Amino acid sequence: MKQSFEQLISTWPVLEGLTSVGAFAVDIGTSYDHANTMKQRNSIPPDWWARVLAAAKRRKVRLTEGDLVRLREEARKAKRQRPKRRPVAPRSAHVVRP
Repeated sequence: MKQSFEQLISTWPVLEGLTSVGAFAVDIGTSYDHANTMKQRNSIPPDWWARVLAAAKRRKVRLTEGDLVRLREEARKAKRQRPKRRPVAPRSAHVVRP
């Protein structure tokens, strides 16, 4: 059972000449960059779930909609538990001195 969207994408079955991220991108019909962003954010938007589930079925990856819901909830829970970043003060405008 996958523990995160990142793990799901990282362990996706590879295609000849492609990494797991590249194979995932090809299988769901998106760019490598978009698939990599999903991996880095540990999030696959629900709009993509139908494509992910169809690709998983074709590639014989055990994955259900319930798994995706669980992964989403776990990702949200982990995000809430992270310490909040302190706001960064805006840079002062460049002042030209006479």
